Amino acid sequence: MLAIEHQRWMVTLGGLLGDSAPMDDRGYLAFARSLPCPDLYDVIQRAAAVTDVACFAFDDSRWHHYERLRRFPESYVVLGDALCSFNPVYGQGMSVAVLEVLALRDCLSNPEGMRHLWQRLLPRVSRIVDGAWQLAVRSDMAYPEVVGRRRHRMRTAMQWYLERVHKAAASDEVVCRTFFDVANLLAPPRALVHPR
Repeated sequence: MLAIEHQRWMVTLGGLLGDSAPMDDRGYLAFARSLPCPDLYDVIQRAAAVTDVACFAFDDSRWHHYERLRRFPESYVVLGDALCSFNPVYGQGMSVAVLEVLALRDCLSNPEGMRHLWQRLLPRVSRIVDGAWQLAVRSDMAYPEVVGRRRHRMRTAMQWYLERVHKAAASDEVVCRTFFDVANLLAPPRALVHPR
């Protein structure tokens, strides 16, 4: 639930693996009521909707590794969802796209300009995508029903650690702030393993 202009709020309910909020008002409220924490339901059941419920579906996260190509069309740029699309529940797609555009700006300010742009841009963009990708994919892969290639170490070590980060974030201000900084791409993922 996010505050937006004109004293309004935007409410997003997400579901996984076929479990999603219905598009009618009554079903939407029932879905909110079924959540483990009643806070969201307690607020929206008294609120007046200003729009109809909207729904969208997301099949899977995709990352096209153009940086691995030996050849690439000159003066051609691939950014945003054309390069990598994330599960939108994490809210990182637009942030990643903005960081990619800033990298493009920096590459274009180089004296070489458009010449061999892809060789300078795509490795930088890949590093930008990687942090957000690791967070999103690791979170999705926590569910055994999610189809994808798993590395055993990834599940055991990182999932174990992130579960504890989430739990600590509920009561520790430093952990909570760091988690949100990483999730919002204001800090690198390595910030979550800092001793503090």
